[in-house]
Amino acid sequence: MFRFGLTVILTLLNTLWIALFAYQRFGDTSSSPEIHTLGFQRHLLDLQSVDMKFRDGTSMCFGKTASEWRMTAPADAKAHPLVMDRFLQVLSGLKPKFILKSDSEKDLAQYGLNPPFRMLTLQTSDKTYQLTVGKAMDEGERVYLFIPETREIFSVNGEFLNLLKMPPVRWSFPYLLDLATLKTIALETAQQKVLLDRTGATWSLKLPLPVPIDTQKADALSQQLRYLKIERFLADEEAQPYRQSFSDAEQTLRLILNDGKATETLKLLPKANDLHTYIAQRNNDASLFLIKTDAVERLLHAPETLCERMIFDLGLSQIRQITCRRQGVSTTLRPLDKNEWERSVHVETSDPSIQTQKVPAVRLQSLTDTLNMLCVKDFLPNAPNVSGKTRLELEITTLDDTLSATVYYDENAAYVKLSNQPLWMQPTSFDPEFFQTYFEFSEDKTVWKFNSNERVVRVKLKSPFKEVVETLSSADYKDVPLALLEADRWLEDKDLPTFSTDTYTLFITTENDAHIPKTYELTFSERIGGRLQIGGYAEKKFAFTPEWIAFLFRITHQKENDDTLRKFLKP
Repeated sequence: MFRFGLTVILTLLNTLWIALFAYQRFGDTSSSPEIHTLGFQRHLLDLQSVDMKFRDGTSMCFGKTASEWRMTAPADAKAHPLVMDRFLQVLSGLKPKFILKSDSEKDLAQYGLNPPFRMLTLQTSDKTYQLTVGKAMDEGERVYLFIPETREIFSVNGEFLNLLKMPPVRWSFPYLLDLATLKTIALETAQQKVLLDRTGATWSLKLPLPVPIDTQKADALSQQLRYLKIERFLADEEAQPYRQSFSDAEQTLRLILNDGKATETLKLLPKANDLHTYIAQRNNDASLFLIKTDAVERLLHAPETLCERMIFDLGLSQIRQITCRRQGVSTTLRPLDKNEWERSVHVETSDPSIQTQKVPAVRLQSLTDTLNMLCVKDFLPNAPNVSGKTRLELEITTLDDTLSATVYYDENAAYVKLSNQPLWMQPTSFDPEFFQTYFEFSEDKTVWKFNSNERVVRVKLKSPFKEVVETLSSADYKDVPLALLEADRWLEDKDLPTFSTDTYTLFITTENDAHIPKTYELTFSERIGGRLQIGGYAEKKFAFTPEWIAFLFRITHQKENDDTLRKFLKP
């Protein structure tokens, strides 16, 4: 009974304590359940401007144009559409809690409203609304919004506070420019001008040198420039020293970007001792921005960073004819079908005769590979001195075009001039003798003739030390042109030297487009006391070329760190 009475007394005391706290805390307020919609919420669609004043005296202002919101302070920039939309959604969802009756500073202070955390001014076409934001620190940073005109006060959620805490740069469109695409890019300095132009999907470099450029690299650069990210705004105090520097053409760069409809001009001032960092001014606006990018440096050196280094880009199936003229001899290569080409040689003298020879198509694949591997070491703005050099002319007809190239070379240097390029090029390397073998008559030393649609799918080796046929790893033969196996020379029985009776067999299996397999068997033996040398295929005997000797030696001789190959030699 005593314990029950004590419980009742404690309950009464607790109720009195709560009532006292409520009176002290909320005794100057009255409930307003009839208020469901705030006055400014009915006019958010007509909102024309939003001004935010901060406790430190700074401000952030936005104005609405016909198509978008723009930030007008602390910088002139497009507002971030997603942030502005979310801000207005949060405003439209606010609900008042009570009406503050007292005007005392003490009552405002307990809600963090004196001084306020933020002051918001919402301007419609015919009315202005004032909102005061406060943070009550004693309640875990609870945030209140107060409307002085109606005395309405209510708590707001954390998202609203997070929006108000965001720095101005987060409220702006994150990119300095707002261009859908780029058609021209120009960069001007006191010393040079760089100009890129796009026609359709292809970029070309007009200045400082009309070198061919890689369109993919140019596309990537244009994307970088379109999305120059604003790191931050420069406040007036910080910006003032830079404003004077922007009038000095020796210090600044002018970046002019055009999308075919509009032109954006940026003045860029490199920031001292800060790589790839620039102070930017857009269209001579008053605002200055800090950006970081390596795109400007790449654009300054566009002839080196964007140039296309490949001289040729040929596919064998696209070629309809190749003609080569050198020292009075004209050679023409043309496909007969997908497996064979014809080589025609004409000595350009009074003799009109033309000699022809059939060539396996796979043999010509290495010619296109050789051409495609020719790369530019340097572009030459002026024609080189070619006197005393051998002249070689190439004319390549494809399905779509005809390309002519002139090569001058000697033992010291080579120069290439394409008919569709204004500049001379110096290739990284050029082997005229190796190149010329494709345009001269020669004995057919092809051991086997793969069809052009065959591809190697499996290689096996039968070792004399192990009867089981083992599969080789593709790493052992991936760099070996198995389809182009050539004899160094054909051998008669009387020419065969003494060699070991140990015979290896190399099984090469191919598949065509219909996945029909075909297997080639190559036998080879090692000369006593020497390296692998004698080969046989389809009753033919031949000596291997040095490249094949090296390959066969590699796959048949033990290496300390190669367990895969060691198993071939293990008895």
